[in-house]
Amino acid sequence: MAMSRLPNGYEDGRFHLLALGIYVRLGYMKIVAFCGLNKHGGTPPISPAGHSNIADDAVCIMGVMYPPEAMINGSGSVKDW
Repeated sequence: MAMSRLPNGYEDGRFHLLALGIYVRLGYMKIVAFCGLNKHGGTPPISPAGHSNIADDAVCIMGVMYPPEAMINGSGSVKDW
């Protein structure tokens, strides 16, 4: 989950799913769900052209969430409503 807060003109970065040959442009509160067993990676936020210093109010936060063990090993139960 991308939770970055960047000043105007900054690019949020990209998340790459190498096995599929695609990338996702990151943005505030964007979530990407994928199988972590495949190769993946990303780029950091990019400052505007001509800026050599990072703005003091540029914050990059990425949250990584994993499914519960019961979901992975199939021992979880499903409630039929």
